[in-house]
Amino acid sequence: STLFPYTTLFRSRDKYIFTLFALIMTFMGARAQESTTYIVELTNGSLPAGASLTMTYQLGTDDAVDVSEFLNGDEHAAPVPAGATVTLTLTPVEGYAVGTVTGETFMDGSEMKSRTRGSNPAISILGDVTITQSTTDANVFTYTQPTANVRLTISWKKLIQKSWITLTDATDLVYDSKDKTPGVTVNDGGTDITKEFEITYNNNTNAGEATVTVTAKSTSTDYTGSETLTFTIARATLTLVADAVTITEGEALPTAFTGSITGFVEGEDLSEDDKLVFSLDNPNA
Repeated sequence: STLFPYTTLFRSRDKYIFTLFALIMTFMGARAQESTTYIVELTNGSLPAGASLTMTYQLGTDDAVDVSEFLNGDEHAAPVPAGATVTLTLTPVEGYAVGTVTGETFMDGSEMKSRTRGSNPAISILGDVTITQSTTDANVFTYTQPTANVRLTISWKKLIQKSWITLTDATDLVYDSKDKTPGVTVNDGGTDITKEFEITYNNNTNAGEATVTVTAKSTSTDYTGSETLTFTIARATLTLVADAVTITEGEALPTAFTGSITGFVEGEDLSEDDKLVFSLDNPNA
């Protein structure tokens, strides 16, 4: 095509070579900088009422372009140039969190036909789009726009609520050197969802305030988040019995007393730093 006119001009007049060559280079340079725009669409139902999505893209060093109005409109589709870095910022409905954001490429009928003719070899083969979640903000995701349309699907998870959690056998707990693990039930609107969560106990051996943390399993597709409840372990009661001491009237009061303590858990006793202190209720009687 372009080689034939180029060769003909070369054979006729050298002064035309540079003109044509410059035009060809200019044309090729414009093609190199050109970026085809593709459609990014949102799967129906991916954005429930009350949630919002901000979508921007940046191509090279150009300023970021906000195309949220297209994605949130009736068509749920936005134009994005190939090679652009796309940023998705999601705001969930209260009580929900972002689950996953996935993407897949697709082509419409005209693109498929064009690819069949071989005139558009740059179009990507259909497949998944790699979308990366921010390490500092769980609601922000990014990906690079491929040379194809992209269909986004967003899933949401319910955040666990403290009101869903019920503890059983969590009262009248007394220290006995054993771990205290009250029963835990998680119920969402009448449905027992305990199996969706991991249960962790802390500080649940000694007397004092203990905690139980209920955390959604990483494998749960419907729930996320964590809640912590507290329960109390009371001190064990010790009983001290002083040994009887008999004195005769006129004798000096004893200066030392002895006694015994009951109520210790098996294997436990006073430590070396502990000591018993005795006093007389009525020394002048």
